[in-house]
Amino acid sequence: PRVRDLGAYELEAAPSGPVVTTGLDVVDRFDDVVSLREAIAFNEAQGGGGTITFAESAGAVIRLTLGSLTANRAFTLDGGGTVTITGDADADDVLVNGLTDVARSQVGEDRLDDNLQLFRIGSADVVFTGLTLTGGRTGSGGFEGGAVAAGGAVTIADALVAGNSTGGGAAA
Repeated sequence: PRVRDLGAYELEAAPSGPVVTTGLDVVDRFDDVVSLREAIAFNEAQGGGGTITFAESAGAVIRLTLGSLTANRAFTLDGGGTVTITGDADADDVLVNGLTDVARSQVGEDRLDDNLQLFRIGSADVVFTGLTLTGGRTGSGGFEGGAVAAGGAVTIADALVAGNSTGGGAAA
């Protein structure tokens, strides 16, 4: 019998969750892009447990403008070492090395008045890896983290959480 050589090929594993393709904070199922907000909603609809990653087309900065990102199901958010998520909706914070400088942003005109908390997580366990969380803020009287408020376990690995603030309690 003859053996046919099919040649060599590489099989890439499919992502275990949605891939963010835009840095815009949008929700539009007909725009042919996937925002971080939409990726989290998809993970929720699929029962959780997925890993959300970012395509190069998403860019380096995800600027939240539609409010905090909310989730009640587990997920891993993997920025690949290149993604920054900020709550600075108006892009007016004073930055130092790409991070919100909370003290300098409050001098004179309060540039933090447009900032919002990045993540509100229910009882789900989440993992943040390979990304930066900055510019998150809770309002006066807020007692949850400026970047993340979570009822479940939060694992931060190879990620930077800095330049976040809150009206009270911890600023993480």
